[in-house]
Amino acid sequence: MKSTSPTPCRTTQSEPTTALTPCASAVRVHDVKETRQAVDVALLESPLILRLVEKVRGLGFPAEDVNEWIPVYGTIWGVFNVKREMKPLELGKLKQSIYLLEKDIEGGAAGLRPRLINRYFWLVDHYLTAREPRQRIEEVLGRIKELDPQVHREYAT
Repeated sequence: MKSTSPTPCRTTQSEPTTALTPCASAVRVHDVKETRQAVDVALLESPLILRLVEKVRGLGFPAEDVNEWIPVYGTIWGVFNVKREMKPLELGKLKQSIYLLEKDIEGGAAGLRPRLINRYFWLVDHYLTAREPRQRIEEVLGRIKELDPQVHREYAT
């Protein structure tokens, strides 16, 4: 397990820090080499984040996938809403991560869909912050729609 920095916004070292990265004290995000990345729910203290966790659990996802969906629904429901512009290196790492996740999903890897959707959210956020052409944003939204039409509907409205 990779440790996180002591700052209020905690991420793994391999992920770009963005607005859509959960910011709450006692949130530790870790990356398990195979396919899991999750918020360590046992360490959460924020009532807002705890309510988010319970609400995501109530959506009926398999227990092993709930933590993967927390950043997705935290973004959709406005819990994770602090934004900042990415540095070029962070953007490059994000795009590489997206590419690798897309290939893994095409290859049949399970449980990566919410992680890829979250990365798409980060990319949309970057495009909006950097005032990129609307066409780029629409392309990413189309990818989200292909992965999960319900998430796309909730995110886009």
